[in-house]
Amino acid sequence: MIMIQLKDIIDFFNQKNIPVREGSSAITTIVTGGRNIKEAASSEITFLSQKYAGTAKKLLKECRACLVIVDEEIFNSLAETKFDFTLAIARDPKNEMAECLSHFFISEIIPTVHSTALIHATAKLGADNFIGAYTIIDENVW
Repeated sequence: MIMIQLKDIIDFFNQKNIPVREGSSAITTIVTGGRNIKEAASSEITFLSQKYAGTAKKLLKECRACLVIVDEEIFNSLAETKFDFTLAIARDPKNEMAECLSHFFISEIIPTVHSTALIHATAKLGADNFIGAYTIIDENVW
């Protein structure tokens, strides 16, 4: 099993020219995956998008993750605040989280539709799709 360290994740974002502000988490921390910001453990990464801008300060204060991919506007509003975890500042934190997790933790994508996904009856999907947890595909999607 390959051990992914926080420094590997930081390098990944640096190579994509995504600004990173290192916190006090050791860069040798072993990263085990990702989870939502309310549940992330100290060995996990998470993200915070503009959707949660109103509660961003509280969510970040309570966050235990070793790295948070945060929306640029949220970061700018809290730039002077010090956090223990590392921050990656991105335009689309959710997408960057997905790319990071797939880069480091998914070796093969198995076509599947998660039981929590909602797919409208008129949506037309191609073959071999991976539809993840809580995905919503609305009507008339081709």
